[in-house]
Amino acid sequence: MIRAARHMLTAATALLLSACGGFEGDTYGNVYDAVLASLGGGEEAAPQPDHAQVFALPYATIALQVEALQGPDAPALLAATTAAGGRVWYLDGARRGVGLEGGRIAGTRGMTRDVLGAPVEAGADPLRARTRPGDWPAGTLIVQRRRDGLGREASRAFHCRIENAGPETVTLYQVTRELVRMREHCANARGGFVNDHWIDAETGAMWRTRQWLGPDTGWLSIAVIKPFGGS
Repeated sequence: MIRAARHMLTAATALLLSACGGFEGDTYGNVYDAVLASLGGGEEAAPQPDHAQVFALPYATIALQVEALQGPDAPALLAATTAAGGRVWYLDGARRGVGLEGGRIAGTRGMTRDVLGAPVEAGADPLRARTRPGDWPAGTLIVQRRRDGLGREASRAFHCRIENAGPETVTLYQVTRELVRMREHCANARGGFVNDHWIDAETGAMWRTRQWLGPDTGWLSIAVIKPFGGS
């Protein structure tokens, strides 16, 4: 997984530095394959582009950290590749990355143990639809689905209490925004965790999130650099 995370960072950074247009279908994968071939397996990652360079590219982009593996100054930069059924996938050339439904991590690929989905009961997830902080519900029910070591699908549910932790100045890949921090205090009979989401007070858009995906992967942190569908 450490090697995979490094490859993700290297390939994604190189693509963001060199790309000049959007990609559709297999073209996206072909470009990534060429980038990986030119880099070689043992080379170090190229310097990361600044915020203006990334924002100027014609597709949605996020900065992703697998907290157990990557330091805070070396996020992987991933561009949106496909969108279907409300889920947008941000992947590298080997198809590693995350699927977001609004601001909720609803799937992963290439992690230690992938999440198949993290759905919240229908109509009750403030992250899926933009929801201003004052309109968030008092709680949510998160159901994480994944495959066990034998390939069988398993699920576990967590009841979450919502807390409005107030306004914060948040750094999002070299820029700052004034956002409101919303916390999900989630637990079941076996334990618990806290998810943090930084939300625009006026629009309800998620700009930063930190979500727990289980003991194998731990927390993923995502900062939105260029949002899908515009600001």
